[in-house]
Amino acid sequence: MAETDFFIGQIFEDAYPPEAAVWCNQHGDRYIKEIEKSAAGKRRFQIVAVPAPTLEEVKTQKLAELEQKFLAWYETDATVKSSLGFVADSDARAMMDTSGLVTTLEAQSAETRGTVAFMDHNNVAHQLTLEQMKTVNLEIIQNGQSAYAQKWTMRTAIEQAQDVEAVNAISIEFHGEDFSAAS
Repeated sequence: MAETDFFIGQIFEDAYPPEAAVWCNQHGDRYIKEIEKSAAGKRRFQIVAVPAPTLEEVKTQKLAELEQKFLAWYETDATVKSSLGFVADSDARAMMDTSGLVTTLEAQSAETRGTVAFMDHNNVAHQLTLEQMKTVNLEIIQNGQSAYAQKWTMRTAIEQAQDVEAVNAISIEFHGEDFSAAS
């Protein structure tokens, strides 16, 4: 049988040709389902369309995508444009690192306190004072708060979407804050 011999809704008695299964698999949106027996008691099979996901299923998938992308961004990919003139990592590790550098500088007496080397997103070293480190640390904190606000806005949009098309139209992207205008 040729591929053009198959269509959604087609019924086969006793068995279906292997070519029909191949045709279904190649298209991916249809499959062969056993249906009720014929009046004569013969097995019957029908090519049926894969049902479209429900709105709730699409929302669940989109919310899972939101969570996955948020965690990837927040834990490893986040950056922020600092008011100090460079782009800094702003992920969970950067928060820990900057907090550690601030603590290190604060532990030194004011008279002998110098600077610390801070590596920006492009691995360029910057010698920063305590006040500058506090600025970067605060910007990273604010960037994290912004990420949560972005996530919550997208989550609300997904939850309030009225149809599948509206859910699918929601683009899940996170954008770091830009504090460079403050400098």
